[in-house]
Amino acid sequence: MLNQTACGSGDLSELCRNHLPEFYLAAQYFVEGLHIQELAREAPLGRLSDRERDCLSWAATGRTTKEIADILHLADDTVNEYFTSAMRKLGAGNRTQAVVRAYVLNQIAP
Repeated sequence: MLNQTACGSGDLSELCRNHLPEFYLAAQYFVEGLHIQELAREAPLGRLSDRERDCLSWAATGRTTKEIADILHLADDTVNEYFTSAMRKLGAGNRTQAVVRAYVLNQIAP
């Protein structure tokens, strides 16, 4: 959080120059939040299949593809297909983003 100590007695342009990386990161998080809210409005409940949710839930605990495949009695390639499908449905670029979006959209439990 920016306060008087962080800002000093400088003007706004100096503040922006000194904290540009933080502002950029905050803007990225803000835009991602807006995107997730849009997904929540458009996405009907139950959008992910049970197996997609299972895979994302296990991934959220840090399990690898191989471990998830063993737990769910599936082939590794099948688990990867579930991840790919879930990522596509959630508009995610990677598994971590898919897990976060599924959580925010109440598709998986914490």
